[in-house]
Amino acid sequence: MAPARNVSRAAEPGAKVRAHNGHSGLDTAMEDHTRLQRAAIFKGFDAGSVDLVASLGRTESLQGGNVIFRQGDEGSYLYVVLEGSVSIYCGDKCIAKCRALEAFGEMAAFRPRHRSATARAVTDVRLLVLDEKAV
Repeated sequence: MAPARNVSRAAEPGAKVRAHNGHSGLDTAMEDHTRLQRAAIFKGFDAGSVDLVASLGRTESLQGGNVIFRQGDEGSYLYVVLEGSVSIYCGDKCIAKCRALEAFGEMAAFRPRHRSATARAVTDVRLLVLDEKAV
């Protein structure tokens, strides 16, 4: 069995990534949790539930142009855009654009599978990254 690609990392190898955890940037983390309560994916969640889910994830910053994941890669992460924008491609065709507080990659988070599209940071982005255990 071939080793899985992109399962233990949220961004593709070689991407310019800065990972953050909940121990630094406390003001930013609190601001993120407050903003996340407005994200459509968390509609119906109370503030405490949003905080709990967000605390189970991590934030990552990527430079514009970096690929987050490629179509066909195995994946198990859901992403919420905190800042910036991401385009989703099927082949060479852009099929969706995600901006602040929009989510993508959710199919793989609920049932790990091969990615059906490629996600690329259009601008510098900050993402909340949640694995299947967090969702």
